[in-house]
Amino acid sequence: MMASFDVGESQKFNLRAACLIMKDGKVLFQRFHDSDFWFLPGGRVEMMEDTEQTIERELREEYGWRIKDKKLVWIVENFFRLEGRDFHELGLYYLVRINGDPGPTDEDFTGPENISVSR
Repeated sequence: MMASFDVGESQKFNLRAACLIMKDGKVLFQRFHDSDFWFLPGGRVEMMEDTEQTIERELREEYGWRIKDKKLVWIVENFFRLEGRDFHELGLYYLVRINGDPGPTDEDFTGPENISVSR
């Protein structure tokens, strides 16, 4: 169960945790193939899961990566419209270092969940 809920038929609240992953002066972004919106890797927090566990779970599920170090750097309140719904999102953003090499640095690639990734 995600820490996310609907408010009527046209609004939604999300609690999200995400990662700022940098290498060689580049930042990792991702998007779903059918979307024009790019975002930092991460996802919605599950009930009774702390946000550090969320980013560890998401990076493991989406890329098979393990986190070496993490530090909370931003808390962002975001309002946006997507697919006809208004979203109110509270995001906790962590600066993250990955164990080993986090993959390509100069070209887009596709992750296991059919997510496009770009630096």
